[in-house]
Amino acid sequence: AADTRFLNRYADTSTVIFGPGSTAVMHANDEYVSINDYLTAIKVVALSICDWCGVDRA
Repeated sequence: AADTRFLNRYADTSTVIFGPGSTAVMHANDEYVSINDYLTAIKVVALSICDWCGVDRA
């Protein structure tokens, strides 16, 4: 479970949950993430940081 519900309820703060993998196996005994999903998530986070910091990716 994510703690974002507390930020929403008690701090009136909008939140986003993001991560690689399938919700079908999330928190299961045999939970796994494919390497492709993992690498895609890394790229998304890295590019988001670049955008946030104003880094020119050209």
